[in-house]
Amino acid sequence: FPKTECECKTNAKQFEDRWNFPNVLGAVDGKHIKVVPPPDSGSYFYNYKEYNNMVLMAIANANYEFVMVDFGINDRNSA
Repeated sequence: FPKTECECKTNAKQFEDRWNFPNVLGAVDGKHIKVVPPPDSGSYFYNYKEYNNMVLMAIANANYEFVMVDFGINDRNSA
């Protein structure tokens, strides 16, 4: 992910030039991945869609390159 103001401006320019989206640093998406929960975890991994899951979240730049990937938080955590 961009660490400097210059990198942020470069990313934003790439998104605007390629996709006509101004002021964008990255495209974010997430996916619920079904899992078999560990024993004695109770409802910790159980989500509103009524199955056990973990969340995969990723951010990509304007060139479809992953700049951040996170996997492992359960559905009940939010920032």
